[in-house]
Amino acid sequence: MDEYRRLYDFLRLPQAATDIALGTITLPPYNRETPFDAYGFLPALLPLWIGDGPSYTGYWKHWFGTRRMTLVEVTVENNRRTQEVARDFGQLACELVVYAARAARGERARGQTPQVKAFGARAGVGEDEVEQIEQIAQEWGIEPAGLLPLPRFASAPPLACFTTEGDYTGYTGDFPHDGMALDEDTLRNMCTPEASRELNARIATLPFAPPWFTTDEQAPVFRQLLGEGDYLGAWMSLNSNGWRFLEAMDALDELARVSAVPGLGLLAAAWSGVPHEKNGPAPEDAAY
Repeated sequence: MDEYRRLYDFLRLPQAATDIALGTITLPPYNRETPFDAYGFLPALLPLWIGDGPSYTGYWKHWFGTRRMTLVEVTVENNRRTQEVARDFGQLACELVVYAARAARGERARGQTPQVKAFGARAGVGEDEVEQIEQIAQEWGIEPAGLLPLPRFASAPPLACFTTEGDYTGYTGDFPHDGMALDEDTLRNMCTPEASRELNARIATLPFAPPWFTTDEQAPVFRQLLGEGDYLGAWMSLNSNGWRFLEAMDALDELARVSAVPGLGLLAAAWSGVPHEKNGPAPEDAAY
């Protein structure tokens, strides 16, 4: 974790986020583990914890292109399908308070549970907001859509709050979804795990589909794009399905060296230091 600690410090992540990742803030129940274990994750993911499935929750950062950093859940067994759960750490902290409130139900009167308020304080959620969230949790359970009345959600709702299939009215973020326009610039700024299988299939049929959407072997695509100086394309290929972890580690090292993007070398050292095959196949077979 030392390498990731240095990376999180470089990126100036909120201290509470780093403390959660390092295990110095205890998370509410619901089967989350910190520091995170190794089931294999993509370079774009900066993990905070691991949960059931297994699944990772953490920051999602594209080091090239125009996309903003956000927070996601990545399901390992579903081709590492990646979905946005929060737009910033404050939203994620509120979602954690929901879990804390549900775990503490029945212990004290609503709004008076000291464990919930203590966790909220460490995660940066004030007492008044904790009380609002406890009321929401009584009605909505753990559904993120229940948090939409909170100002920090109403102004910038994450995709997790849009529960009606095909209706993304009011979404102002830039995370890919099934209702977005499929233009060339949008597709160049996304990778395959960010799209559903149906959307990936649609994209692959388009005449302007990026090459990482039309292959099961990313290494040759990455090499070609890197050789052309297309660092954005090489990065999106590196984060798309069709890699063995060992060759992806070499590719990330090379991209960091050639592009000289500040901080990318820190990511390469941190990501390559994770035993991605620990809970899976032999190292030479571990893949995503």
